[in-house]
Amino acid sequence: MDGVNLKRDKLTVGDVLKNALRSRCWLKYAIALATPLILMLLLLAVCQRNLFNFTPLWSDELGYWHETNTAVNRGLFSNNSGYFSYLEIPTNLLFYGAHGIFIIIPYYLIGIVLGWTTYTPLIANIIFMTAAMLLFARITRNTRHTAILAVLLLFFNYFLMYTISPPCRRRCITPAAL
Repeated sequence: MDGVNLKRDKLTVGDVLKNALRSRCWLKYAIALATPLILMLLLLAVCQRNLFNFTPLWSDELGYWHETNTAVNRGLFSNNSGYFSYLEIPTNLLFYGAHGIFIIIPYYLIGIVLGWTTYTPLIANIIFMTAAMLLFARITRNTRHTAILAVLLLFFNYFLMYTISPPCRRRCITPAAL
């Protein structure tokens, strides 16, 4: 490596912030951070509800919530955790029905950290969608693309009703992963 200077200039946090403010890249991150939270607040305002008063209502919500509650309180691999399978027939390996254990793990980890209440899935969904939006903002080079996605999400009923409101795991994690 003759003739190659491997020394790099040291960047400070102030330098990074100045460059970000000059390039306006902070705007796309602000949009990405705010979009899921704004959507949740809009949905709660329209429904005249409070985040902390949420209760799972229909069968899938109740089942998914209870599976995660059981995993958080009893452990993922406990034999004393009940069965969540077709007709509640015991299985030989795991107790989590056709969808398996992997869809529970992200919610389980959040439940371990935050505690598992009736509104924890909503907070988890906000976390997942915010992470997906931040990743999208990081990948895209254009602030306009991030803003367009945020506006489109405001009008996309599937996103509003199934990824933010009910704690249906597959309906939140799948669009976040896409």
